[in-house]
Amino acid sequence: MPSAKARDEAPAPIAIGRLIASGRLKDAVAQAKTYHGESPSAQSETLLVDAYFARIDAFGPEMAREAMALVELVEARYPSAQARLPDVRAKLEARFGLFDELLAPLAASDPSPETIHRVEAAIGSEVSDLPALARCARLPADHPLRVAASSAWEAFCAVTRGPVEDEALTLPEISRRSPLAPWKHLIRAIACYYVRDDEGCEKFARAIDPASAPARIVAALRALLRSNVADQKANDAGPLVSQVGGDSTALRQALHGLDQALAEGKQRKCLKAIRETIRQCEKTRPELVAELRQHIFARSFVTNIPIENVKAALGGPSLHNASQWRLIALALEPEDTILACAFWDEFRRHAIHEKWFSEGGLGEAALYLRMAALLLRMDRDTRKRLAESFARDFVGCEQFYEDQPESVRAAASLTTPPDAYFVELEELFERAARCDPHPETFRSWLSWAREEPGWKAAEKAALSWHHARPQDTTPLLELMQACEKRNALKKALGFLEKAEQVDRVNPEVRRARLRLTTATAVRHFEQRKLSLAMKDIEQLDGLPQTRSGDRRALVPAFQWVSSSIKEDGCAADFHDRTVFLLDSKLAASVVLLGVARACRLPDDKVAALENEPPRNKAESLVKAVARAVALGEDAGIHMKYPARWEKGLLSELESAGPGLDAPELGTLATTALLCKQLEIAYVASGLGLSRGEPHTARFLLLRARSLPVVQDERFVGCLRAAVELARRQRDMALVAEVVETGRLEARARYVSYWDAMFDNEGQEMSREETEAVIHLEIKERDYPDATWAPSDLGTCDSPGKPVDEAQYQLFDDDSEDFDEDMEAALLDTFETLPKIDAPPSEMLEMFLELLRKEAPPGSPVPTREELLKHDPETVATLEETLQEYFDGPEPEKGPKRKRRNRRNG
Repeated sequence: MPSAKARDEAPAPIAIGRLIASGRLKDAVAQAKTYHGESPSAQSETLLVDAYFARIDAFGPEMAREAMALVELVEARYPSAQARLPDVRAKLEARFGLFDELLAPLAASDPSPETIHRVEAAIGSEVSDLPALARCARLPADHPLRVAASSAWEAFCAVTRGPVEDEALTLPEISRRSPLAPWKHLIRAIACYYVRDDEGCEKFARAIDPASAPARIVAALRALLRSNVADQKANDAGPLVSQVGGDSTALRQALHGLDQALAEGKQRKCLKAIRETIRQCEKTRPELVAELRQHIFARSFVTNIPIENVKAALGGPSLHNASQWRLIALALEPEDTILACAFWDEFRRHAIHEKWFSEGGLGEAALYLRMAALLLRMDRDTRKRLAESFARDFVGCEQFYEDQPESVRAAASLTTPPDAYFVELEELFERAARCDPHPETFRSWLSWAREEPGWKAAEKAALSWHHARPQDTTPLLELMQACEKRNALKKALGFLEKAEQVDRVNPEVRRARLRLTTATAVRHFEQRKLSLAMKDIEQLDGLPQTRSGDRRALVPAFQWVSSSIKEDGCAADFHDRTVFLLDSKLAASVVLLGVARACRLPDDKVAALENEPPRNKAESLVKAVARAVALGEDAGIHMKYPARWEKGLLSELESAGPGLDAPELGTLATTALLCKQLEIAYVASGLGLSRGEPHTARFLLLRARSLPVVQDERFVGCLRAAVELARRQRDMALVAEVVETGRLEARARYVSYWDAMFDNEGQEMSREETEAVIHLEIKERDYPDATWAPSDLGTCDSPGKPVDEAQYQLFDDDSEDFDEDMEAALLDTFETLPKIDAPPSEMLEMFLELLRKEAPPGSPVPTREELLKHDPETVATLEETLQEYFDGPEPEKGPKRKRRNRRNG
């Protein structure tokens, strides 16, 4: 059992260790000396040396003499301390700036690795006076340590004074293993802080060695990132944080109050909040006052506070440089699109003047495209109306430059009247393309131009693209297709030849060659220029496209037309050749009939093709029609099946409909609409709807077009459901097609409310309404009578009914009241019309003939474009007659007056 004396002595080392840990170093040394004197041993001496070294390590630079004296005392008295003394001495020399003594071992000819490691460790953990280290003459001027210290100090001064380029922070003189590497991380962290890159600042702060001298600033950096000054005032980082970041609590409160005042829009409260915010900013962050004035001015301008009042509250005008115009334009974008474009133009001028980007460069192009994107947020009519009024009323921005310095006024546009080019989309796209002739720029321009009425806007965009980038095929194909649509085949062929020179193997180019060659042959047959047509057939026969698949039948089909016109007796051979290549009499009949009608072959030549040819039971009439129509699409010819086939097609749809796939049904429905066979289109679209996605939206469009004229509510319901489904599938091309179909046919179907269906908000169909429309259209298999009343439809607000039995009601107007109001309005309108003579009988006869041919009973009235495709000569004659009828006879011209010679009086 230990004695009482042993029990009393045992806690001494523990007590001394606790004193060292708590920082009571003087008491620790005293107790360690007593303990060593009473019980001298190696353990007690080690404990005493530990206490001495702990006290020495606590001395700051102002106690350098005392620290070095204690080191000498320990060295003289305690042999066990000899091994640790070089490290302690080096650390103190680095801390107290005694660089001559510290670096003397490195100046030797061949210092040992242990010596180098000791000196570098002391420099890394203790040195904070980089200029003194860089100036130390003990080492040569080109020594890596002096060079690294000098570079680090220069970069540190630069980054704490103002903005620096990234190249200045690379510091290649400081390697990853250098004792000054933590300074490199600190400099980069400070640079990130000043550019508000908090993530980068934290990243470099974490890379700093916690035992290095720069680690003492990490706490201050993190406090600045958190903007938490109050939490840091209790520790050593507090003064530095306050000096760098300031106590921004009051400023933040003022900014919060200003935000609330601007949101409320009360002028007096806003001006008071502006004055308080500027006062607090001048007090805590004076370097930010100029930038803050610009932000406040932009917000105040959008809030419609008078400019002069804002200037007074700000204590002076804000600087209207590029930054100011950018802030105003950004703030205005959600409020006033065209005025925002005007201010973006001011920003453009100042940004070029201030060298933000070069004139005619990518930055300017991006700005023009941004303005174009803003204008495209509005529909065409709204955009046109606002642009006209703005261009008429815009007086420029001269009022903003009245109290600006000459350096700012130099970049302003003070011409009268101001140039409001930015209200014209074509001008914006043209400027953007000049600055950046990139395909995406032209693609955006062309996308807008295609939606414009007429063809000139799209042709200008495509021509500009071609001139800027002659090796791109897209503009050539666009120009070719535009010419093809307006039947300018010679120009279309010219663009096609250029496209073939650029990329002959392009699939679009190859398809276009087949289509244009076919169109040229058709034109020559129409004009009965048989020699030219035969050359076209030879050229068609030489194309690789006509040597595979069903396209092989094109050449014998044209040869059959030629032989029928010449009556040379070879027509039957070419007919049989067409049948052989298609392996179908049905498909051959549709192809030959389509080519014959395109070439204007007389009715007596094609009468035999109108009858359905004999076929075996396995051959499908629908599939044959689909094949022929697909071939016609490749060749650019509208293939129509004979009207006499309607009964057979309906019979096959009823019996074999479930076995037909969606593409075949879609082709048949589209062709039936071209043939004015609405019942077939109706049945085929209904079968297509039963196939489900992804074709439902397309079949809803076909079903709408197949409905009788009086089915206005079902017509609108199908189109609205089609739009909703197409939007969900992000098929914006189909959305545009559906909307355009509705607008073209609305007048013929007496749908006066069509434009309002998609121009007003809140008109989207719910999922339940869309499903109700689909289920109803699938359920209604019988073609409706033209006298079927739309009011028979109920409402879908019946939660107790299954969805497939629900019916929908799109409008709640009382039909009788609506009809009476419409009748009264029409009577009022007709009473105000001028009295005109009855139209001539020949004009009525031409009009009735067109209707008989192109609009069978129960079908919608065809548009002018549809009539031009099928009978352009009659349409042209009718339009000339109408123009003469409405213009009236030309006034008689009186005798010419003799002009007097001025010299003769």
